[in-house]
Amino acid sequence: MTRSVWKGPFIERSLLKKIEEARESGKNAVIKTWSRRSTIL
Repeated sequence: MTRSVWKGPFIERSLLKKIEEARESGKNAVIKTWSRRSTIL
């Protein structure tokens, strides 16, 4: 079942933390994840 459009995308907190750390440091690398419920943006 897909997620409702009005709810917006879901991103797991641990994955969001990795993304924020990568943005702050200026790294542009692939972030590996095993979170199947997160949406790729």
